[in-house]
Amino acid sequence: MSNKKLVYFIVPIIIVSGIVITINRFLDKFYFYNNEKCIYNDNSKIVSINDNYSYLEKRGINENSNTDINFKFTGMDTIWQVISNNDTEINIKYSSNIESGKFKVVLIDPYNNVINILEQTELGEDTYNIKKGTSRIKIVGSVTTGNLKMDITIREYENGVDIVAINS
Repeated sequence: MSNKKLVYFIVPIIIVSGIVITINRFLDKFYFYNNEKCIYNDNSKIVSINDNYSYLEKRGINENSNTDINFKFTGMDTIWQVISNNDTEINIKYSSNIESGKFKVVLIDPYNNVINILEQTELGEDTYNIKKGTSRIKIVGSVTTGNLKMDITIREYENGVDIVAINS
């Protein structure tokens, strides 16, 4: 084989190998490793006002009192703000089906206390105390694939409570 043919053969292999190695390192650092290790179990990061997420896929709806989404993601994403003029209660019905990864939904009160609503695959309904101010509901995942359905209801006679969809 002549030197010219050898160069045409080896150079593309080196370039493709370099691209593959670069992509793998990027995914490990910014998608898989960093978020998995740093966010999922760290409430000090979960309570942050700023979200940090990477979606590979997100389909469905997120409205002011219900969500029905399918996703592949890592990180944390605020789906609702609950703004209340007084202490009150909300009722949340939920259904999650997680195919892979770690997943949870949390309620963050105005004082940055974190309450787990659900983790992994769950079906249920619970009532939560909401403090006066702005509370947030976030989904938190680590290389997660699945779906989530949630509905929030407030008491009929309760005034001064707004549920606002974020990132819909």
